[in-house]
This record gives sequence, C-alpha cells and structure tokens, in this order.
Amino acid sequence: MTTARSTRKAPTINKEIVELRDEIHRHEELYYVNDNPEISDSEYDALLARLQELEAKHPKLITPDSPTQRVGGRPAEGFPEVVHRRPMLSLENTYNIEELIAFDQRCQRLAEGRPRLTGTSQSRRAVAERFAHAFATGDGSALSTLLATDVGMWSDGGGKVSAARRPLTGRDEVLKFLVGLQRTAATAGLIRNASLAIEDVNSEPALVLRIAQRLESVFVLSIEDETISAIRVVRNPDKLAHIERQLETRT
Repeated sequence: MTTARSTRKAPTINKEIVELRDEIHRHEELYYVNDNPEISDSEYDALLARLQELEAKHPKLITPDSPTQRVGGRPAEGFPEVVHRRPMLSLENTYNIEELIAFDQRCQRLAEGRPRLTGTSQSRRAVAERFAHAFATGDGSALSTLLATDVGMWSDGGGKVSAARRPLTGRDEVLKFLVGLQRTAATAGLIRNASLAIEDVNSEPALVLRIAQRLESVFVLSIEDETISAIRVVRNPDKLAHIERQLETRT
C-alpha cells in the first residue's frame, strides 16, 4: 500500500537526481571545456558521491547520460566503443593510506606485464612532433589520427595547481579536452607567449610547455605502433622543478 508520505517522497528524490545531474554536467563543461571551474575537486566529488548514493538506492532512476555511467564530460559523437588493452587503475578516488597502498600494489603488478617501448626513438619523436604541431594549432582531425582509440590521459597537480579531476579514457574524451584546452589558451591570449619543445622524460618523448619562459606543463607521451596510447600531464610544481633541473643538465 502506498502512503501519502512515500508518494510525496518519490518526486522529491527524482527531482534531486535530475538537479544533481544538471549541476555536475555544468561543472564538467566548465572544467574540461572552458577551463574555468567554479568549485573545488572535493566539492565536485561530494556532488558525484551524493548522486551515486541516490542512484544506488533507486536504480530505476539511472539513465545512460548520468555522470555516474561514464568518465569525463559529454562524449563527442562518431567514435566507436573499444575494449581497453590495459585497465585504467586510477579511475577511483583514494582518501586513505590503505587505499593508496592497494593502488600502488595494483600498479606494480600491472607494470610487470607492461610491453617495452615499440618503434625507434626517432619514430616516437616524429609522432611527438606531429602531436605538438596539431595541439599547437588546434587541429582536431590531425590529433584524432595520432591518438589510439583507447588512449588514456591523466594529470598530476600535486594538490598545488589545477589539474584534471579524473583520468580521461578513449579518443573522444581526450580529443575534446585537448582541443578545448588549446581554444581556451588562444582565447586568453596565452598562445603568443607560449612555446613547445620536445624532450625525453623517463625515456619517453614529452612536450615541454612554457608560458613566458616559465615551465607550465609537461605532456609525457607513451607511444605504441606510432599512435599515442597514454598522456601523462605533469603540473606538480615539485616534479616540474625536478624535470627543469634535468633539462638544464642537457644544455
């Protein structure tokens, strides 16, 4: 028997879920496309956690376009679904030392089966050079041909500077982020003061981005079969300082 209270409660829950989805979608667009976040990572995680809680209690209210059913912002059309060659182990948040240790152990097990670098250093550098040109000019078509269908991208800000909240997976997600980042920089007038150089970082080609001569970011590229399979964006000031010292010793 349905009581008056339960009848009133259902629309209220559905309304909250819809409002949460809309708010999360808006913040994802602000963050990934406009590079203009309005809330902190912890506030965003709290919104997503609340939505996950409500959907877990009311699974019939889950919809395919819910932020809980995918990673990143609104996916672009025209790209097929793919099976990932490697699991993306960093898709979940870690809030205590036990979870962090478990994550490290999973990474160590995965690393044991990681394939060696494919191709020559010259061929990998050639791919990096094409990527740098396409990224600098915002050429989405050229970027798309260089990215593996299951490419992954994640950022490390060290909690000191802004970085992508969650890893991005798949060509469409990564492509949208890269093009959006370039357009935002162009609109802000940062392009004229920016420079890109290609260097080796940990035996892999990397794009070294400087703005007004200051080291801003390093995009480390994992390249397999002449396509980019992973992009690690280093923005952590401590790690950038370490990379800067390494680069200085080569000059």
